[in-house]
Amino acid sequence: LRRIAVLAPESAYGNVVVQALQEAIFRNGVELSRVVYYDPRSTDVSAEVQVLADFNSRRSAAEAQRRDLEGRSDEAAQRALQRLQGVETVGLLPFDAILLPASGQQLLSVAPLLAYYDVDPAEVRFLGTALWEDPTLLREPTLQGGWFPAPPPALWNTFRKRYEESFGNTPPRVASLGYDAVALAAVLEQRGSAGGSFLPYSAETITQSLGFAGIDGIFRFLPSGTVQRGLAVLEIRQAGFIERDPAPRSFPAGIN
Repeated sequence: LRRIAVLAPESAYGNVVVQALQEAIFRNGVELSRVVYYDPRSTDVSAEVQVLADFNSRRSAAEAQRRDLEGRSDEAAQRALQRLQGVETVGLLPFDAILLPASGQQLLSVAPLLAYYDVDPAEVRFLGTALWEDPTLLREPTLQGGWFPAPPPALWNTFRKRYEESFGNTPPRVASLGYDAVALAAVLEQRGSAGGSFLPYSAETITQSLGFAGIDGIFRFLPSGTVQRGLAVLEIRQAGFIERDPAPRSFPAGIN
């Protein structure tokens, strides 16, 4: 996948994702072929999807090709014309994959439009963000085979079962963050006590390059104040989320 397009909501979140993708594009030497924004409050983003998909020009190309073939009587032209029956567009799309940083009903509204305007998910890989870790998306045919990053599912499933056994209900997804925060505080306190330190929560201990392991996998705090995580790549299948690429178990040396 060398050419990436983005269909993003015109929002703070959409802008952050596009900026992150631009940085990733630069690091990996691939092409950001197209960025199209849509109003997240709109109930119809057909116009934006058509722009992204070059739909009008590709449809015009199909009509021109059909008219040309209809003016010919040779057998090859007739066979080609027959192959065009039911074909609305011709021509290649300028991207191999499309990033859709949306979730829930917004994503379920946008994704089918892409297929409707001839962005075939069998030919173009649909990519998402961690917002895609939503069981309601498993029923959307257009998203089948889509990839997105997320915490390693096995760790969360183990935590969820323990939580249900202890409290009798299903934990909210953010419960893992609360658990990891308290666990990290306890670990640093124990390390400080063992080493005779009165400052277990210093910047040096919190931003150690090796990081920490939690319910959502490995993580480490950067001097900038942000967190870096080791995520898996999951694929959407009707039966559930499939782990296509496992999360790393350790960080490389140094802070990136």
